[in-house]
Amino acid sequence: MPRKPKQTETASSQVSSSLDENDNQGPNLVGFLAETTKKIDEKYAKLARTALEESESNVADIKETYDQMVGVDHAQELNALYSEVIGPLNEQSEKYFELHKKVKLYNQDIEESVQKLYRTWKETNEAYRQDIGACERGIDKGINNEMKSSEIFKAAIGPIDGLHDDEHEKKNEM
Repeated sequence: MPRKPKQTETASSQVSSSLDENDNQGPNLVGFLAETTKKIDEKYAKLARTALEESESNVADIKETYDQMVGVDHAQELNALYSEVIGPLNEQSEKYFELHKKVKLYNQDIEESVQKLYRTWKETNEAYRQDIGACERGIDKGINNEMKSSEIFKAAIGPIDGLHDDEHEKKNEM
């Protein structure tokens, strides 16, 4: 708080009046004291003005900051931050989406190739099985024909006397 100039003037006038009475005792102390008091009062007033100006400036800065803080729309700030964060993520997402489409196409191609390979293998395997079945039937038919021929031959020639069929086979093997 600034000092009241009246008190300073009153104090300096009291000192000067008491020094005027003792004028004969030494150098002019009243003038020196008055001058010093005046300089102190000027410096004090200057410091008070400077402090008041700085305080007003600080208050103005604080008020401006407060007004800015109150006036800030947090939704806008959040939207700005969202845009900053989501922008690069959207770019990555688009890249991943494109890669996903390519992978999906490759997967479809692979599935089609595997299915085609399986169908071809199954058809080929079925054809081989049919061929093997025909061969087996042919072999069975040939064996049956040979057995019938053998029976007809035995029936035509007749059994060999004194030999059973087992013994006949043993002789033939020798």
